[in-house]
Amino acid sequence: MSSTSNATSSPASAATSSAAAPPRSVGRQLFILSSVPKGVEGAISQVPQVQTGLRDLATCFQFDVPPLNVGTQDTLMLLSDELQRLETFAETATRRIAQQYEELRISQQADAKGDGKPDAKADVKPVALPVDLLIRGQTPEAYLTQFQWEDAKYSPKAPLKETTARISQHISRLDEELRTKTTSYNNIARDIAAEQRKEGTSLVTKNLSEIVTPQRFVESENLTTLIVAVPKVAYKDWFASYEGLTEFVVPGSSELLAEDSEYGLYTVILFKRSTEDFKNLARERRFTVRDFSRDQLSDTYKQSRTKKLEELTNQKKALMRWCIVNFAESFIAWVHLKVIRTFVESVLRYGLPPNFLTVICKPKRDEKKTLTAMARMFEYLGDSKMLAKDKDDTPEAREEFLPFVYSVFDCDFGKMA
Repeated sequence: MSSTSNATSSPASAATSSAAAPPRSVGRQLFILSSVPKGVEGAISQVPQVQTGLRDLATCFQFDVPPLNVGTQDTLMLLSDELQRLETFAETATRRIAQQYEELRISQQADAKGDGKPDAKADVKPVALPVDLLIRGQTPEAYLTQFQWEDAKYSPKAPLKETTARISQHISRLDEELRTKTTSYNNIARDIAAEQRKEGTSLVTKNLSEIVTPQRFVESENLTTLIVAVPKVAYKDWFASYEGLTEFVVPGSSELLAEDSEYGLYTVILFKRSTEDFKNLARERRFTVRDFSRDQLSDTYKQSRTKKLEELTNQKKALMRWCIVNFAESFIAWVHLKVIRTFVESVLRYGLPPNFLTVICKPKRDEKKTLTAMARMFEYLGDSKMLAKDKDDTPEAREEFLPFVYSVFDCDFGKMA
């Protein structure tokens, strides 16, 4: 966070401190939250001054941090280390929700476009942030640039350790809920996909409940009907042999039900006691006896398949609604953790009483150039010798010497969690 912080966050984390991995150049989705002390001679103490210093590199906004409960220095030191971990966890949870929503949204578009086949999905292009994912009716950018501490959720007077613990518990609950709901949805989706892959489109595997009719399926105490997939090239062999495969086949009982490019689907009526013999002998001639019973013609069987598809659709809609609501909850928690961390790092770096200017800037092009300009603007806070220009005049080369507290919000939610 500050120029003296140690890097503990993962490379994917947007909670980048000035001693962490170099910030990524992803342009307009990045926001730099910075803090500088006001009680210094010649100090920059107003947002317009920062904006003037940055010129056209970034757009700057006032970021109001309430007077939080400072506590003791020892508590702040311990909290500083914990906040790095929690901030990364909060970002990951927020991204996971956004990613899950985006996957469901694309799937829903594919369902509306066609029949949900993989080739239909391939034509649907994802967007960085679904428009439905808002925070209190605002985009993430609007929420950040118009930030107001949510007193009703997190009292500024409460000990920071207590507030941090509450936020952490809330994010953990959201993350666990997402895992549970996603697992339930994916289990149903996998079951249906497995059935569809097993059935395929060939008459050798295709679901027969929509092809076979009760009128074409004879079933009695002694007789039964078998459904046989016969290769088209073997039609003559089928009619020449099926009556003699076993002793108890009803002559002339074979009728064509359906055809595809390779197979014809035929019925054959025989005595039940000859069923297994017929199946074995048919297999030897490369005739495929389908596993089918009269139960599959019942409304109950057909309704069970329909019900599973309806359950998948309902769970998808419910999970999308959950993501819309709880993306906002997770994002708000993440922002408040970052604000707490900024406050803690500022107090530890600048001292008491808390008196610092907090600004959030949106780089117009490259955040590295913005940070370089900020380092020059605030160099009066550090050692001029350490901040002297060298051959590699970049924030990465001089990040350990940056004289102000800062962190980066990466609001590109099209990235993987």
